[in-house]
Amino acid sequence: MKSKILFTFFSMFVLFSHSQLPTYLPQDGLSTWYPFNNNYNDESGNGYNGSLVGTVPFITDRNGNSNSAIQGGTGYLPTSNQFFRFSRTDSFTVSVWFTVPTNSCSGRLLSTESPEGHFRIANYGGGQIVVQFGDYLSPSPVTTDQWHHLVYVYDNRNEYVYIDGELNMTEYELEMSEVLVYNTPFTIGAKAASSYDKWCGNIDD
Repeated sequence: MKSKILFTFFSMFVLFSHSQLPTYLPQDGLSTWYPFNNNYNDESGNGYNGSLVGTVPFITDRNGNSNSAIQGGTGYLPTSNQFFRFSRTDSFTVSVWFTVPTNSCSGRLLSTESPEGHFRIANYGGGQIVVQFGDYLSPSPVTTDQWHHLVYVYDNRNEYVYIDGELNMTEYELEMSEVLVYNTPFTIGAKAASSYDKWCGNIDD
């Protein structure tokens, strides 16, 4: 069952703390916000800035603004291992705009893998996005070479994936034996534990 919900003005975030923000962002609970406005900074006010590894060029974003999104594929952005340290009974939300290419290139959009599992949003090729925080969730494939908005909500083992404002799938995470060890940085555009599996598409907000 699909239900319509508006997430048009959300940007990529992880809910956790508070800072001075634009009115279209959540005013409470925001941990990080990467608008990629010609820099790789966390503009939530919490200072979890990205550090550049390789080459991550700035490109025109989904709204036609120059130098306001990034192109993946040849570099990635490690940030911090301090803000994303959730347990199985916590609640958090992640939101991100992205494109996937028409080729079969796979890769991680976001990752905390230490070295495997934990949290990731990945492309398995052909527009098939996978979200994992314990369980693997495979929402309906997205159209390639177009901007899409993904929102992942984790609420005490209840999981929800929204694609372009529609609830695409839900899941209840069963008891997991995997121990969550957050010893790698939250990484944008590649697998956190290494430089492998770089994201080949674009990333915004």
